[in-house]
Amino acid sequence: MFKIGDRVCSRYHMSKVGSVVSMRQSPVTAGTGSGAFSKMWIISFKADDDGLVYEIKAQDLMKAE
Repeated sequence: MFKIGDRVCSRYHMSKVGSVVSMRQSPVTAGTGSGAFSKMWIISFKADDDGLVYEIKAQDLMKAE
């Protein structure tokens, strides 16, 4: 899991590297399996190259080195 201040990058756009600035949970409204849904984490990180803040699902991020 991520913490505020961790260095992360997007799995699908690896040149976007930055630091986590906030985290929140969002409800899941659809799924293909049975059972209860658990909330998903939305991570906001500030990119180093352009200074913009991006909000991405935690499952689409990975820790940068």
